[in-house]
Amino acid sequence: MLNILKYFLTKNRCYQRNVKRTPIGIQLHTIGTAQGTAKSVADYWNQDAVSACVTYIVDCDTPGKVLQCLPEDVRSWADAGYGNNNLITFEICESDYMKYTSGASYTITDETKFKADLLRGYQTAVLLCADICNRYGWDPTSKLPSGLYLISSHDEGRRAGLSSAHMDPTHIWPKIGKTMDTFRADVKAAMAGAAVEQPVTEALYRVRKTWTDVKSQLFAGTLEGAKKACLPGYSVYDEDGKVVYTTEKNGFQASDLQGLTEAERIAAVAPLYQECMAKTGMLASVGIAQFCLESGYGNTDLAIFANNLHGMKASLSGNTWDGSAWDGESVYTKKTAEQDAAGNVHYETADFRKYEKCEDSIADRAAYFTNAMDGSSKRYPGLAGERDYKKAIQIIKDGGYATDVNYVTKLVNLVERWNLYQYDEGIDMPEADSGDILPETEQEWLRVGTAWTNGKCVGQAGAFHDQKKAEKYADKYQDENKQTYFVFDENGKVIYTAAYEVALSHIVQIGSFEMEVNAKRMRNKAISAGFDAIIKYKDNQHKVQCGVFQEKKNAENLKTKLEKAGFAVVIQTEAVEMVQEHIILQQCRKFQERLEADLKKGVRWEYHNPSKYLKEQWQQALDNKKYACNCALLARWALKEAGLIPQNTGIFYGKKGGSISWGSGAKAAVQKTCNLISIQTKTVKQLIAEGRLQPGDIVTYVDLQHTNIYAGDGKWYDAGHAYCSGSGEGAKYNSWYGDGKYDNQKVGWIIRAK
Repeated sequence: MLNILKYFLTKNRCYQRNVKRTPIGIQLHTIGTAQGTAKSVADYWNQDAVSACVTYIVDCDTPGKVLQCLPEDVRSWADAGYGNNNLITFEICESDYMKYTSGASYTITDETKFKADLLRGYQTAVLLCADICNRYGWDPTSKLPSGLYLISSHDEGRRAGLSSAHMDPTHIWPKIGKTMDTFRADVKAAMAGAAVEQPVTEALYRVRKTWTDVKSQLFAGTLEGAKKACLPGYSVYDEDGKVVYTTEKNGFQASDLQGLTEAERIAAVAPLYQECMAKTGMLASVGIAQFCLESGYGNTDLAIFANNLHGMKASLSGNTWDGSAWDGESVYTKKTAEQDAAGNVHYETADFRKYEKCEDSIADRAAYFTNAMDGSSKRYPGLAGERDYKKAIQIIKDGGYATDVNYVTKLVNLVERWNLYQYDEGIDMPEADSGDILPETEQEWLRVGTAWTNGKCVGQAGAFHDQKKAEKYADKYQDENKQTYFVFDENGKVIYTAAYEVALSHIVQIGSFEMEVNAKRMRNKAISAGFDAIIKYKDNQHKVQCGVFQEKKNAENLKTKLEKAGFAVVIQTEAVEMVQEHIILQQCRKFQERLEADLKKGVRWEYHNPSKYLKEQWQQALDNKKYACNCALLARWALKEAGLIPQNTGIFYGKKGGSISWGSGAKAAVQKTCNLISIQTKTVKQLIAEGRLQPGDIVTYVDLQHTNIYAGDGKWYDAGHAYCSGSGEGAKYNSWYGDGKYDNQKVGWIIRAK
């Protein structure tokens, strides 16, 4: 019986790019490695940096098991262009009882089991193709315009000159007496209801909830393997359907979620997080969003086999906390991907906490967030009792829980996508914990927090003996958390205030839509007409905005231009948080102020490349008559003045092709404080429209020997480029995106301060 499980590889580039195409046939592959389990292959591909992906993976260990990795109308990356662009692609797992020596050559360690694995995968592939062909009304023995059969193999594509140079499955199928011709004939017979040949093998023991619930099957194989795979609430059945082993169920098991849709899984676990919220003050919405992100909606092996819904390791950076629901001993060992400071990914084997039931995993997560310490202060101050899910998520990120720079955005998107805040409504929470656990001392504790209520510091972010240090941290948290912080003495008296300011901004908007597709059409229309446009999601609406201005007259000027172009325009006036000026932009502004002051005094500035004019420039600078600059020097100077690179570091920007030249040790120095982001194919206009170009970004270009610094709102700090004459007075700064100068320039690299 065919059992197709949706297992979309959401981290894979094929899934994220979501390139649509209409399939006209099927392409068959085998994986070319000694692996019989589909999930192992899928998990390897489900990574951010992986592009290879197929529509389906056929398991050869469990009869009938298929994982669907992509929707059928999404382009895969399994072969050369023809297969990817036109065909539903799938991989068939091979066998654990073989060993590849080189290329398509291999040795067999157990011929009986090897053949049984191959035949099991073959049989499931026949059922899969029969299902696809029946749904599309295809004849598996017909041919496509390319000359290939409607169902073709990688090897047949290779011989037709349409595929890459692989031979699968021709290198293994002769071992079981199969060819692509027999395969297509078997598919056609299966479409008509004929039985498919079953592999002859040793007795299989199956792990299921009940014998008749075939879709719940977790394992099929030896009795020893079945017992290991048997989860609470499941039983091991022999080939006659007789129970030979059972694991008693205690509490809610992640395995209960198997076979459910994502929405059904959320509904199933929501009461568990609501109960936790009532006890601990941890928002149910945030916990459910973390469940979705960290366990793939309860679909990871760590969730299924260890009830670990949040990836909690046995040891979390040496942290301990009170109230843990883990027994302190039970672990689940697995390989995990780890990333170092330079962004390099490596794999290591680690022990993760294994829980008796999901309730324990959820309780342990809450205990960690409410009780973990950072020195003498709570690691996540103010989290327990916080009712704003966005603030709660930011507190989690600020406490160092996740290194992913997009972690906050991902969780917020999940909360809003599934309306998870509905699960917070009507739940009473205990009084917020002030994080007031401090060691006894004769010195006075000064607390940093957002308020003082009932003798306690609310939202405590730290406690210090030194007042200057307390004030420094109040300023820091005011900037990071975007709210006012106070320093309190032990009696709750305010001795310092770090006030967070807001100002009115005027937002020029040309549409507000429930459906994102309509917003994208309006955005594209505005861009085609020569305007900037982005989409902001707020209040369940996709809002198309063409500008945000502090001065209302500037917003009104843009409104007039848009209306002349045929757009219906409104200006929304809102209180917008004042964001601290970017560290790079602070230095650029200082450069601009200095340059303007010099020009007023009669001191000349010119564009020059220093390698040619260095001696002359320095002498004239000493004489206070003339200074020189260029795009590379401005960017390098800004990085140095911001303290992001050493003063003696040599960096040269903007070689044609978007590349960067580095002095000795310069690249390593930059990577410690900045991210290097390769773009290569997107234009400035596209990056701004997608919200991917950020103020403070240092940009190089593919087709210009140039670099400049994006200041936001279409504004650039710019000191000329190599195509300038080199003799004009006044370095070129404050160019404007709106004049079209950089609109269609492809961006090579971005240097972005961490």
